[in-house]
Amino acid sequence: MALNRLPHLPPGFDIRRLTTAAEYHAAEELQVVTWAMTDRVEATPIHVLVTAQKNGGLVLGAFAPDGTLAAFLFGFLGTTADGTLKHVSHQLGVLPQYRGLSLGYLLKRAQRGEVRRQGLDLVTWTYDPLETVNAHLNLTQPARSTRSI
Repeated sequence: MALNRLPHLPPGFDIRRLTTAAEYHAAEELQVVTWAMTDRVEATPIHVLVTAQKNGGLVLGAFAPDGTLAAFLFGFLGTTADGTLKHVSHQLGVLPQYRGLSLGYLLKRAQRGEVRRQGLDLVTWTYDPLETVNAHLNLTQPARSTRSI
């Protein structure tokens, strides 16, 4: 994708940090739906999301014009083997009805900005290479290198 053709947030959508109990509950539900969890205990619980957000981590949401949490991103502070501080991008989910709008990519870009504002220059993430959309997002988008944020 050429840098001059980067996607833009659809009209009426907003990307911002989660702040309310209702938004965190929506993030928990989004995980259950996005990953078809049969047991809610698999979802990252609200208390972990809130604690991370208040302590250097990041929980972002992409909100639809009607206020629905359409996508969410969760990352936290970590360290490399040699002790270098980094941001660990742990989860990114988009509800099925909002896929194809580049919300995942736009959340990653917002994450990049937040991490840079923290003074960090390293983001790591995991992905499932058998999930083609996930692999494409993490390996082929601009600024994909963990060191070139």
